Amino acid sequence: MAGVADVISNSFLNPPKSHVKPKEDTKTDVQVKPVVPYAPTYEESKPCTTAKFNPSKTDVIPGERLTISESVNHVKFGGNVICDNQSSALSVAVEFGIFIGPEIDSNRKTGYTYYYHYHPDRNSHRHIWFYPAIKN
Repeated sequence: MAGVADVISNSFLNPPKSHVKPKEDTKTDVQVKPVVPYAPTYEESKPCTTAKFNPSKTDVIPGERLTISESVNHVKFGGNVICDNQSSALSVAVEFGIFIGPEIDSNRKTGYTYYYHYHPDRNSHRHIWFYPAIKN
């Protein structure tokens, strides 16, 4: 039967300390950079603008930049908006629950610029347009 001294001196059960690497050897030279929170650009935080038809009604004139919630309010009170992309326009449209679109006018005329768009409901002439434009 093995004694306590035999177990302690057994190199298989209790390996010599020379096999353990010193703590300094486990360090790396990788520099860890602090995490910087993402800050959206002005256009990203205000992805839509007020919009109205130009005098000849051949194109849309963008106006003041709006956030998504400002765009929803602008459309609720009878205005139109144009957004930088379909995703932003959809974010405005879904706030109305049931909405129409995306669609583009089927009776397009030569020389006019058209945009795919959403309507907050079928009975209004309010638009939530989005880029890119389709030139006829």
